[in-house]
Formats: sequence, C-alpha cells, structure tokens
Amino acid sequence: MSFGGPHTYRAGRGPTSVAVADLDGDLRSDLAVAHAPSTVSVFLNRGRGRRPAKLDYRTGPDPASVAIGDLNGDRRPDLVVANSSASTVSVLLNGGRARFAPRHDYATAAAPIGVVVADLNGDGKPDLATVNGASISLLAGTGDGRFGPHADFTTPAQPSAIASGDLNGDGTADVVALDSPQVLVFLGGRGGLRRGRTYSGYGSSVAIADLDGDRRPDLVTDGLQVLLNRGDGTFGRARGYDIGYAQGLAVGDLNRDGQPDVVVGEPVAPNQQDCDTGDGISVYVLANRGHGKLGSSLPFSTGDDGCAPTPALGDMNGDGRPDLVTANTSSGTVSVLLNGFGRCAVPDFEDGAVWSLPRATGILRRAGCDVGSIGHARSEWMPRGAVVSTRPHWGAVLPRGGEVDLTLSKGSG
Repeated sequence: MSFGGPHTYRAGRGPTSVAVADLDGDLRSDLAVAHAPSTVSVFLNRGRGRRPAKLDYRTGPDPASVAIGDLNGDRRPDLVVANSSASTVSVLLNGGRARFAPRHDYATAAAPIGVVVADLNGDGKPDLATVNGASISLLAGTGDGRFGPHADFTTPAQPSAIASGDLNGDGTADVVALDSPQVLVFLGGRGGLRRGRTYSGYGSSVAIADLDGDRRPDLVTDGLQVLLNRGDGTFGRARGYDIGYAQGLAVGDLNRDGQPDVVVGEPVAPNQQDCDTGDGISVYVLANRGHGKLGSSLPFSTGDDGCAPTPALGDMNGDGRPDLVTANTSSGTVSVLLNGFGRCAVPDFEDGAVWSLPRATGILRRAGCDVGSIGHARSEWMPRGAVVSTRPHWGAVLPRGGEVDLTLSKGSG
C-alpha cells in the first residue's frame, strides 16, 4: 500500500473538516472544506491534474464540521456545516453545478462540533444530528431542505465526534457518539432517537464500517479501538491498537481486497518528535488483515507543518481507487495524496534520513518501483553512497515497475 503526492492547496485559516463528493455533477470528486472565521470552501475538480477551482460560501462563525447529503430530494448534494460558536447548523442547498444558495441556519444545543446527515426517524426524509458540548441534537427534516426545532439528548461528559449507520438492521439509521472513554449508541426509529448501550472506547473521532466481513457494521475510533457488532446493534469488547495519540479518522477499502482499511491523522512529525519541528505531519494507514484485525501502521506525509491533519477518502483522479485528503489545521491547507496501490508511488528519500543504495532499492521495490539510472553528486550533508535525490521526485505516481533515477552522494570531498 502506497500513496503519492501530496498536492497541496490553500484553503483558509484553520481548516477543521473536509468532505468529498461530486458537487457539480461532472462525475469527478470535489471537496468541501470548513474553515475559520465563517466559511466553507468548495474545491471543484477540473481533472487532468489541473488546479481545482475554489468557491467560498458564508457559514456561521467557527465552523467545526461539514457534511454532504441530498437534503431536498433533487439529487444534488447539499452542504451542512456545524457552527460551534453560534450553536447552529448552516444548510446550503445546491442549485446545480455546485452553486450553493445562501445559508439557512437552524439552532442546535450549545457548541456543536460535528454533524451527520441520515434518516434517523424512519420517515424516508434526511435528518440532521449534531454532537454538542454536552448533548446530541436531532433536527428532523421535512424533505424539502428544511428542518424542525432540535430535540436534545444529554451525554455524560463532552462528546467529541458523531457517526451514523444502521447498527441493528432495522432499516433506520442510528447514531454513535464518542464521549471518551465511552462510546454512546443512540438507536433511530419512529420516535426519533433513544439511548442504547454504552461501551468503552477512547479517542476523538469515530467511524462505522464492516471491519470483519460479516455484513454487520462495526465501530472504530481514532484511538484505534475496534468494537465488533454482535448482529443486533450491540458490540463486543474493544480491541485496541497503540500508535500514539491520533486526531481524525477515515475508513475505506484502499487496496482493493474488499475489506475497509483505517486512516488516522497523527499530530507527530515523521521523525517521531513533536509537531513543532517543522518537518511536516503524517496520516497513518492501517490495513485490514481480516476478522476485524488491523495491521501495523504506515505513515504518509501531508507535506505541511503543524498538527492534527483531519483525513477523508475519495477518488480524486477517477481511477477507481480511493485517495487520501487531509484538512491541515495549522497550515491552512488541504492535501491530496493519490493512491498508488498496484503502481509505483515514489517514496520520500529527502526527509533528512540516510538511505543507502541497498536500503533504497528495497524500499523502491516494495513501493512497486524499479531502480533506473544512478548518478553521483557532491554533498556536504550526506555520507558517501547515501541517496541525495530522486527523479521523478517524491510523490509521483508511475505505472507499476516505473523506473526511479537515484543520485548518490560522493561525499563533501
């Protein structure tokens, strides 16, 4: 499993959340990015590696999360943004070709930081649910893009994330809130939400996916806690994986084996020091090994300084493979890392580490690449025989077996 890139684009101050969907109906995946002070930016994918077109729309103050869904039944994806300072959600209806109408705001409980779109009361119309400072809010939809007053459900402490899916197979979406060190289940139905069971689980994000292949949706947190569904919407004891503190979570089949893999954003530089070193930040990919078990983590740099990249998945180049997208809070950017599975994604040999030719050759082959020509150049910093640079540079994606030329150090003499 390997990824190219990153291709980085300026978003705005403090991007907190990114969502992926075809917003303009051209069959290419676009991005919606929520960022300060009160904006959601839409990046329209123009294909063929061209820089995306960026359109900005007003939201409420301090947007913390963006979600996408068809809210009025016109088959166009609309935007919903949770505004933490205003205690509202902003609904922006898509008028076609990603031209969104001015926002309409709906009140929630205090300090919403996450939002999902799903039919939570079984009437066939999309509803909204937000996770707030001490509660979950449900806003029932009318089917035409409007929503009723919020009904609130208290939580034990301060939940940090929300996800939605049909956990018990009754055809109605349910809600999961992460209230670390607890995972709270709220079951949807004709009467709205009702409180289900509580489970142990920590982290700051949660996702729903069938991790063990039994066609039952399971739970995973960015604290790398996996809870397997027993089949009735209840879950077994969490299985944990320790990779350190993570921030943000995405789940999808990255290597075409039919099993969803897990991506987390980690606010630690690739050299494993603190995130203020200026060496960039990474996303970590954990391949699904089957039966709900995750493999060891593989880091991929976003190329930006700072902390807490928030990941999402989507096919950005139309090759049928999900790519990685991150909202990089500290640098005010979004990064796209193209999926190199089955191809050659040129590894990073210019990260300050010392890579000998035998070691670099092994890394290239594991990445689906071959060694091309070998040149030499003087270097004041690298010992003799170490890799100084590559052509093409790190992040390029080539056909499988593509040749990567290496320049080795002749030393400083």
